[in-house]
Amino acid sequence: MTVWEEVRDLIGTGDAFKVAARVADLDDAGRKEVARELPGHVEAARRDVERPLRERSERLSRIRLERGEAYKRFARERGVPLREIHRRWAETLGWSGDMEGTWEDPRLKLPESEREYPSPSEYDAWIDTMRVAGAGTLPTTAAVVAWLHRSDFERRDRSADLVEPVLQAIAARPAEWQADLAVRLALRVRVRRDRWAGDPRDRNLPLTFALLGRTGTTPPEHDPLVLVWVDTPPTADRLRGDRLLDVLLPRLFEAQGVGRALSGERADPPAAESWLGTLHALAAEGRVDREMLLRGCVSRFLRGGSTTELRFFARLHELLEPSPAEVASRVGDYLRLLPVAPGPVAKLAFKHLDRLDSLDPDKVDEALSGLLFRTEGGLVQAGLAWLDRFLRQEPVRADGLAPSLAVALGHQAATVQERAVRVAVEHAASFGPVGAETVRDVTGQLPPDLRSRLSAAFGEASSGGSGPERPGLTAGASNDRESRRWE
Repeated sequence: MTVWEEVRDLIGTGDAFKVAARVADLDDAGRKEVARELPGHVEAARRDVERPLRERSERLSRIRLERGEAYKRFARERGVPLREIHRRWAETLGWSGDMEGTWEDPRLKLPESEREYPSPSEYDAWIDTMRVAGAGTLPTTAAVVAWLHRSDFERRDRSADLVEPVLQAIAARPAEWQADLAVRLALRVRVRRDRWAGDPRDRNLPLTFALLGRTGTTPPEHDPLVLVWVDTPPTADRLRGDRLLDVLLPRLFEAQGVGRALSGERADPPAAESWLGTLHALAAEGRVDREMLLRGCVSRFLRGGSTTELRFFARLHELLEPSPAEVASRVGDYLRLLPVAPGPVAKLAFKHLDRLDSLDPDKVDEALSGLLFRTEGGLVQAGLAWLDRFLRQEPVRADGLAPSLAVALGHQAATVQERAVRVAVEHAASFGPVGAETVRDVTGQLPPDLRSRLSAAFGEASSGGSGPERPGLTAGASNDRESRRWE
């Protein structure tokens, strides 16, 4: 018997471990022989498995039909109504009867093992052994990756765990060869929906991660790899020992699609089997670097995105409860978020900046300018409250903030306008001629009562002054609603 004939017979057993053990012991000549014959054996391997299963299925259908007719005759002879016959037959599928004892026809009896139609896994029993044989004998890593991803190796149910058989089959290959295979498999990972079970995971993903971990190979930069990694519900126990955690976790803040995939996770409180709960627990025990998580969240905010895309990162940021010192270390980043980030992100940035005791006046000036130009009424109101406190401490900054205050005075929300007028009147004495003129120029945008109060403190505006432009009501109202939905 040749080496190929021996491996071929093992493939026919459906035992992937037996195939793995044999091909792992082959020398170069044996691997070449099997690799040469293997592609041409695909159809034969399929046929050898499917033929007896089809025959079994046809035999079962025929016998069930015959048993059904015999059962009907048996029941009619005893005066059982037709409806009752159908009910009893449906309940027992014809394998037993309960009328006056057990009904059985010896001529139509089948063993227990053949009373069910073949399952999809039985039809696909040849696939796993063929895949293992190819992994252990094909010469190049590119050929092995292509072999493992063959479309005719798609199973009709979830694949059996092929990790150990494949690892055993390639154990004799050089370490560099195995590392290259791990990288190539990682680069082939795609996020997709399975045709049968709705399973979004690549069928070779468990093998990919196992091989990356065993070889110590750094995973390649590949967003789908991160997406399928986060797709598996995590636990602190599992991730604590994950060799890939330290490499893939920072990429969670960079890979496109992660935020949207995790946007449904809740933080109040976070579930144990969620990324929010797991990362919070691992950060608390020191397994995950807390500074890396905070830095990752803020950097993700700065890259921009929709409310949905940033929701997970905002919840993680708040779950970590950054200290004033941690906020102060990246105060410039938080300031950059105020004018442009989605409302909820801008709100959390403002909240943490507002808690700092010794924020440089220039930074406060910058923060207020960013807040007061926004359209969301809630954020502008918060900015006006901050402006009020700031001008009590730094009245000389009034003229520099006059343009921002003027924008708030022109806000479409009446409550914002009223608050802005109150702040302006309270600090009117702090404005110089230029600042006062900037404030006066927006009086035409105010309703009569507010216009009168502002004019009494700043004087009448020059004709034609309309003040700075700002976005309209629709955008502001929409953004406020978006903030409430997130919170």
